[in-house]
Amino acid sequence: MVAATQLAAKGARVLVLEKYVIPGGSSGYYRRDGFTFDVGSSVMFGFSDKGNLNLITQALEAVGHKMEVIPDPSTVHFHLPGDLSVLVHREYDDFVTELNAGDIARKFIKDQQLLSFIDAEVLCDRHFGGINYPVGGVGGIAMSLADGLVDKGSEIRYKANVTNDLSRKDYEKKKEFVATEIIKRLEKKLFPGLQDSIVLKEDWNKDLLY
Repeated sequence: MVAATQLAAKGARVLVLEKYVIPGGSSGYYRRDGFTFDVGSSVMFGFSDKGNLNLITQALEAVGHKMEVIPDPSTVHFHLPGDLSVLVHREYDDFVTELNAGDIARKFIKDQQLLSFIDAEVLCDRHFGGINYPVGGVGGIAMSLADGLVDKGSEIRYKANVTNDLSRKDYEKKKEFVATEIIKRLEKKLFPGLQDSIVLKEDWNKDLLY
C-alpha cells in the first residue's frame, strides 16, 4: 500500500489488487459488537514529526492524510538483575541521559561488537516521537493510505485474485530487482556503502520479498 501511494503521490495511476475485503494485511482489524480489534501490531514507531525514520508520518503526508495518535509516556522500561533499571524515555534527549551515552551497558557487557551495536541503537532516531497508539486502531493506517490513494485518482479492487502468475524465472528476476532497489535507497539515505557489503544470492530458495 505504501509503494502504491508513493507512486500515486508522484503522479502515477495505480491499480492495487487486494485479496481481502479491507486493506492492511498484518496491520488489519476486525469489528465485534461495536469494538475494533487489531490483528497485528497495536503500537507503532514512526509517527514523529522529527528525524528520518518517521516513515508512517511521511507515508500518510504523501497522500495528504494524518492520523490522531495517543502517545505513550515511555517506550519500554527494562527491569534487569542486579537492580538495574533502564527507562527508554519518549523524549530522545532524556533517553540518552538515562543511558549516560552507553555507560550502563559498559558496566555489564564486555563484547565490543555488541557495545557498538548498542551505541548505534541509542543514536538511532527511530526513538523520536516514541510509541503511539493510533486512534481507532492500527488498521486505520492502511485505511488512511487507501483513502489517500483513491484521492490521488488511483484504484483499489478488493476480493481480487491474481490469475496470471509469473514464471519462477521472471519472479526471481523481479524479486532481485526489488531487493537491489531497496538496498540502493537504504544506502543513499542511511547507510553509505551498504550495497558493496551485500551479495545477492543467485539461487533464491526462500521468498525474501513479496
